[in-house]
Formats: sequence, structure tokens, C-alpha cells
Amino acid sequence: MDEHSYGKNRYTRQTQFVTTIVNHNKGKMFQAVLGKSQAELETQLSHIPGRENVRRVTMDMCDP
Repeated sequence: MDEHSYGKNRYTRQTQFVTTIVNHNKGKMFQAVLGKSQAELETQLSHIPGRENVRRVTMDMCDP
């Protein structure tokens, strides 16, 4: 799980982010979602079946 900037919002001029979720067992990207805050990620990832079975997560230590 890691976030990446991908440009600025043309109206607000704020940097926009996308968060990528990678399946390390398969070595492939699983999903990419807009945003990086906890609220944004919870909203966009809550539909994933079996998410309660995740046992390990690798992520950077960025405050948001």
C-alpha cells in the first residue's frame, strides 16, 4: 500500500494522490483508488470481499 501524486486538481490546484494496493503473493497490483486519507480509503475499499482475512500489510509511514 503506497500513495503517489499524479498531478494537481485544475480547480483547487491541490496535489492529487492515488493509493495503490498490491497483492505480494501474486506480485501484481490489486487496486488503485483516488486519495490517501483514511476516510477516502475506507470508503473506496470497503466493498472488497475477504478484506477481514488480510494478515499482513506493507506500507510506508506517511502520517496521513
